[in-house]
Parts: sequence; structure tokens; C-alpha cells
Amino acid sequence: MQQVSTFDARADIRIGFLVNPLAGIGGPAANKGSDDQQIQARAHSGELPLRAPARAQQFLAELVEQLGPEQLPLFVSAPGVMGLNYLLAFNIPHELTVPSICAKTTAVDTHQQLLAMLTLKLDLLIFVGGDGTARDVCRVVGTRVPVLGIPAGVKMHSGVFAVAPQPAAEIVKRLITGQLTALIEAEVRDIDEVAFREGRVKSRHFGEMLVPAENQFVQAVKQGGMELEELVLINIADEIRARLEMLEENTLLVFGPGSTTQFIQKELGLESTLLGVDVAICGPDNPAKMLDLDVNASELLQHAKPFGQNVRLAVTAIGGQGHIIGRGNQQLSPDFLSLVGKINTWVVATKTKLERLEKRPLLIDSADSVLDTEWAGFIPVICGYQDVVLYPLGWQGIAKGQEAGNINDLVTTVIEQCKTRLDKLGYSDSHFDSHRLFHGRGGNWVGLEWCCVDYFAPNLLVTVFREPPAGFIAALVEQISGFRDQLSLAAVMVQRRFETGAPISVEFGVFEQPWVAQRKALQFKLSANQQNVGFFLDIEPARAWLEAQVDGKRVLNLFSYTCAFSVVALAAGADSVINIDMSKKALAIGRDNHKLNNLQGACVKFLPHNIFKSWGKLKREGPFDVVIIDPPSYQKGSFVANGDYVKVLRKMDVLVAKGGCFLACCNAPEVSASDLKNWVTENTEAFGFEQRLDQSPSFPDVSPERALKMLVFRNVL
Repeated sequence: MQQVSTFDARADIRIGFLVNPLAGIGGPAANKGSDDQQIQARAHSGELPLRAPARAQQFLAELVEQLGPEQLPLFVSAPGVMGLNYLLAFNIPHELTVPSICAKTTAVDTHQQLLAMLTLKLDLLIFVGGDGTARDVCRVVGTRVPVLGIPAGVKMHSGVFAVAPQPAAEIVKRLITGQLTALIEAEVRDIDEVAFREGRVKSRHFGEMLVPAENQFVQAVKQGGMELEELVLINIADEIRARLEMLEENTLLVFGPGSTTQFIQKELGLESTLLGVDVAICGPDNPAKMLDLDVNASELLQHAKPFGQNVRLAVTAIGGQGHIIGRGNQQLSPDFLSLVGKINTWVVATKTKLERLEKRPLLIDSADSVLDTEWAGFIPVICGYQDVVLYPLGWQGIAKGQEAGNINDLVTTVIEQCKTRLDKLGYSDSHFDSHRLFHGRGGNWVGLEWCCVDYFAPNLLVTVFREPPAGFIAALVEQISGFRDQLSLAAVMVQRRFETGAPISVEFGVFEQPWVAQRKALQFKLSANQQNVGFFLDIEPARAWLEAQVDGKRVLNLFSYTCAFSVVALAAGADSVINIDMSKKALAIGRDNHKLNNLQGACVKFLPHNIFKSWGKLKREGPFDVVIIDPPSYQKGSFVANGDYVKVLRKMDVLVAKGGCFLACCNAPEVSASDLKNWVTENTEAFGFEQRLDQSPSFPDVSPERALKMLVFRNVL
């Protein structure tokens, strides 16, 4: 596939583009249609003018004028007169489909081009033609992809067309700029041209396609156009019920957490949990019935696998940030989401809730960047009975043009916050401790939730979790390099976490190895070749607590990663430390960290084992005075916080010595401090809660319960 990008395309939004160049040729000659082969021959010879190319050009000209080059989507186009020629005339970024077309195009070309486009990721298909073209599109596409017809034919009886090319451009603009846009099922109809020429209208129904249309608040409204929420939720539940009644096979129905989904469950007569993931089964001859409540990720996957593609997921946006995946519902693992697919995910939300997002996209943060990218674009949102809107999904869906005008403001915010943090820390060119200088992920700065800045002397590391607006990186690097005198700055580096492999590039200065994190007199090896560079700054309060606890103590470091806790403990006088982690590579870096700090002679062990298969060995090594529990929130195939954390807690009674303690850390947003306390109460006999460590002031968060939790529990028996 060939890609051409004259402008900087909105590559996250991909629009299929197909033109039937012969559409409408019969109209000016009063032929009442364009399907007749003799009429087509006259058009190929130049006797009849072509109408469709002019209509395609009118649409594209209006789209470029309304959006401007910054916001133009990427078009996936058929070659030549079936699409490419018109895109080239307006310098519109595009990809070409692989199949070639005949010199004299036919319905066979249309069929082949549509099949090729369906193998690609399309958010919308735009076709230029008439009812005959709509019929050909319907045969191939059906309701798999939303479509929009640009009217160019003679006989226009189908409901899939915009009223004219210019309003079609307006609809596309609404989609791209995040305005609520309805998604309706519209009929595809065509007439018998022979009968039509004889004065008889014989119209035939060929099917339905999904069509974006200007959205109106038409259902469940009070005076003034405001939604009455309870009526809207009843209508949403009715839509879900109607969809279930159309199922032809037994299907697993999964409800994500939230008050909206809980209301739907109650309307369907199902038990529910407000904060859990619940599982039901329904079928063509059986009403929905509940199978399981509040399942964890592994239990959910076990339920889903036997059903294959017969799984439906109902989720709603959680919180003010608009997350449908990744906040409060991490039981919906990447493996489960891959099985269900975007097409079988039913997002439910009131229009009022969507409007409160102020055109920001719904978000997906599944812990699998590839899956997040695959799902990004547009997703249908159920807002009532037979009331569906298309809405942007993913960080990539934020309108670049909207951000571009604010680039200077965004950069200024980051620079000012970095300066403020440096002043509070009292930094100078002789102060090398590593710190986070800007924590956008905490949600305190709207529009910068995807950006963080860390100082690992002598380098600054800017991390972006989605593609930033054009020009942002260059402007930020230019201004941030002004810290070079204050910090003896050698390089400014940028890590693009949204790309495969999370690559790090040097944008300013010279990057030299070795690269280390500095903590007082201690150093920790860093790597510019992996997603996590090797030292977590947010957990510094736990390291400080550990220093004060471990003199002469025996320490067990579970999920040790690169063994920073071990280095801190031994430097503070710990008698011994055992580190255990599945990753041999991480433990090898851990050994290097001990050598780097002249601790290689200390009483320390490195166990490259699966913790859940090593309890017997750890029990023989114990008991321990201090145990550190700092697992990943989610690690595919090995650890899911919601299901596996309690398995670790159940071993504390035998691993921790009398009077000893353990530190329970958890970064999973769906697990609260209260959850951790309850888990300890329910799964241990000897432990009482002692304290919760304060978050690092370098990591302010609008929702502390979704951020890192660090709780200390003491053996009181």
C-alpha cells in the first residue's frame, strides 16, 4: 500500500473514499438512470458529461475549507478516477488500496475496492454515487462500517446520502471535531430503471447501512432540551433489551462497573454490583440470567473463552476523564478485549455525560498500546432507544487543530511547573538527585494528561503517552533546554510511550552512557532501550520509610524488579535481603545496582522465580522482619492486581516475624486503599493497619485513590 502525505494527516482517523465515476451520467440526458450499458458506453466515449467527479471535488473542497490542513483525516482511497485523482487535486493525505482498476470501471471494480478497504481500519466510508452504487456498497459493507453517500446519481431513493456534497463535509467535520453525531440505520433502495423509463416506479429494498447524521436531542427531554436522566437510562436499557432479543445464539453478556450499567442490569432483572464486573448469559429462547458477580480478570477470561465471538461487553465512561477502559475496570484485560473486539463492545452514556467531556474523546488505557491504537478512532455510543451517536475514542482522537492553537499555552504550563518544582527542590548544578518535575498524568493540568518530565542528571526525560500535537515537542525542547545552565544539562530526551517499544530519542544535546538515577549517595542503572527506564520515582516515600525501618533487619523484596529497595535497605544497615522476580534481565540489572553502590559483598540473594510457585522456598528462608510487596498493576500472564494480590497477602502470616511488618504498594487505579485494608483483614490473621504513606509531592493527583497507594501493616500477635 502506498502512502502519500502532503499535509500532516490525522492518521488516527481513516476514511475510506470511493467514487463511481459513471454515477449520474443518465440524468442530464433524461435517461432516468445510469445502469444501462449503452448509456455507459456514451459516457466512456465522452458524449455524456461525468457528474460524479464534480460532486467529489465539491465535497473535498468544502472539507478542506472547513477543517484546514491540520485536521484533515487520512483517506484510504481507490486508485485513479475512483478516488485518487480528486485527492491529489487538493493535496489530501491518503493511502492507496492494492487492487488496480479497469480503464472502463464497472461494479466489479467497486466490489474489489470495497473488499480491500474492509481489510484496513476504517472509521467511515464515503462513496460518491447513486442508488446503484449504494446497493453495491451495501452488498459488501453492510453494517460493519458507517458509510456516508455523496449524491451523484439520477435516482436517489436510498436514505444513506447527505442532501448535498457541502452538508456531507459538515457531517465529517462534526465527527472529526468531536461533536455529537447520530448514527442511524438507513435503508438502501433501488428502482427498476426499465420500468422507470416506462413511467412505472418499482422500488426494491436491498438492506440497511449505518449512516452518521446531524444529531438532535429528540428523546426523553424536558423543556429547554435538557435530558431527564432516569428516562434516558430506561431508554438505553430498552435498546440493550432489543439487541439481546435479536441474538441468534447463546451469548455471554459482560457488564462493566458504574451506575449506568448497574441501572441497565436492574431493568433487565439481573443482580448487579456497582463497582464490579458482572457476567450474564442470554440467548434466543432464554431471558438473560446472571452467571457470576464481581469477577476478576482471569475468571472473566475463563467465562468468555468458550463463547468465542458470542460475547458482548457493556461499558460506560468512568469519571470526568471519559475512560471506558482502564479506570475502575482493569478486570477487562487486553486478552479479554481482544477476544470481544471493538465491534462487540456496547458503550452506553447519556448525551449530557458526553457533552460534559467538552469534545474530549472517550479514552482507552488497556495496558496494551497496540490494542489501544487499534481501537482508536470512532465508536458508537448508545444514548437511548434507537439513538446512537458516533464519538471519538482514544487520545489520538483529540482534534489536532484544536490543540495546535494552544501549543504555546501547553508548553508554557509545562515550563512554569518545572521551574516551580526546581525552585522548591533548591536545585543547582551541584544537586543531582532524580525527581519528577512535571506530572501531567495526575490530571491537574487539562490537556496535558499525556505528558511527564523527569530529571535524571545530567539529562531531562520527557515522556508522552500519546502522539502530541504537531510542533509541541520542538517548542518544548527549545524552551526546556534553557535549564542547561541551572542543571548542567547534557541532553533532552523524549520517550514516545504510545509507539511500539516505547522508543527514546535525543532531541537536544548529547546523551552519554552510563546513565543513572541518583538518590542521595546511591545510584541506580538506567536504560534508554526499554519502556521503564529502571527506577520508579513515584515510590520514593516508600524508600524513605524503608531506610528508617531496616537497621539490623531481615528483608524480603517481592516483585523486586531492578532491586532498588534492596540497595536502599542494605545501605541503611539491613542484615540481609532476598530479592525475587520472574525477570532474569531485571535481576541482572539489580546485581549491577548493588555493584554500583559497593554492596556486592552484602548478604543478598537474587531469585529468578515465579513467586506463586516459590512460597515453600521463601518460608524456609524466613521469617522476615520487613516484607515489601510492590507488584505490577497488570502483567499479562503473571499478575492482575484484582485477583492475585490477595494470594500474596495470604502468605504474610507465615513470612513475617512477630512484631514485623509488610509494606503493601498498589498502583492499580481500580484498587482503593480501603480495598487493600479489607483484603488484609479478610486474608490474614495477625496484621493490623499501621499507616498510609503520603504520596510524593512530585506526583500530585486529582484522584489519590487511583494513584499509588503505600500502606504499612504490622504483625500484632
